[in-house]
Amino acid sequence: MPIYTSPLRRCRETAQPLERLWEAPAEIFQPVAEIPSPPSDLRGRQQWLEQAIRGTWRELSDDAPSGSPDFLAWRQTLLDSLARIPRDSVVFTHFIAINAVVGHALARDEVVCFRPDHASITCVEVENGNLKVVELGRQIDTTVLARG
Repeated sequence: MPIYTSPLRRCRETAQPLERLWEAPAEIFQPVAEIPSPPSDLRGRQQWLEQAIRGTWRELSDDAPSGSPDFLAWRQTLLDSLARIPRDSVVFTHFIAINAVVGHALARDEVVCFRPDHASITCVEVENGNLKVVELGRQIDTTVLARG
C-alpha cells in the first residue's frame, strides 16, 4: 500500500515508523501540506488561524487578508488530489487538511468540523469519485479550539 506524506516535517516524522515497518519510503505529496497562511508575522498567523477555525470555508475566503492564498482553491486541490489516488493508501497530513476532507465528505462548510488528535487515524474512501468518511479518528480537545 503506498504511503504519502505532507512535505512538512511533523508529518514526515510521523510517517517514519510505518516506513520502517513496511520497509517502504513515503512519497512527498504536496497537495496534503498544511493550509497556507496569509502573509503575516507569527502573531498575525495565530490570530488568523484562531478566527479561521471558528468559521466556514466561505468566510475564510471572503475575510482573507490582502495577499492571502486562494483558500477555496487550496481545498479543492486537496480534495481532487485525494480523489485521484488510484488505490488504498496511507496519507499523513494535517489538522485543517483532514477537516477539509471530512467536512467535504459530510457536506459541511465549517473549516473545523471535528478535532483529530495527533497521529489519529481517519479513514476515508473514494466511491464513484466522491469522498466518504468510513471512520473518524480519535479526537482531542485543544486549547486553540476551546471556546470561552
